[in-house]
Amino acid sequence: MKLSVNDAAKELNISKEAIYNRIRRGSLKSVKENNKTYVILDEQVQKDNTQLINSDLINQINQLKLVHIELRNEIELLKNQLNTPVITKAKWLLLNEYLLKFKENKRDKIRKFLLSQIGKNKKIKIENSQIFIKNKKLSKIKDN
Repeated sequence: MKLSVNDAAKELNISKEAIYNRIRRGSLKSVKENNKTYVILDEQVQKDNTQLINSDLINQINQLKLVHIELRNEIELLKNQLNTPVITKAKWLLLNEYLLKFKENKRDKIRKFLLSQIGKNKKIKIENSQIFIKNKKLSKIKDN
């Protein structure tokens, strides 16, 4: 197949400069007619170029797969951070926040015990229909 340099560049998906470089190196056949350069593309050149393009596409796909895995891991990390309770510098914690410090299988037993201590223990109080536990780390702060 005989193509102009522009058409050959489009066919091989490379620049015109790359076409001229290949002609100079002898890796592409060419002919000059009426002071115009034409590239002779045989099936082998087209096949080699297709293999190069396919190889490049496979590399790009593999890179995208790695980025995809990294992003999924980052999403999972962010989800875990969202699900991790943020214990602020509060003197009092909601009962449910306080219970998150314990293993799941122990929470019901601890909840029942704490509920039984309401009114008996100064570190447990009810306010606005919610149960609060005094934050041990900040117990030195004076209560309002």
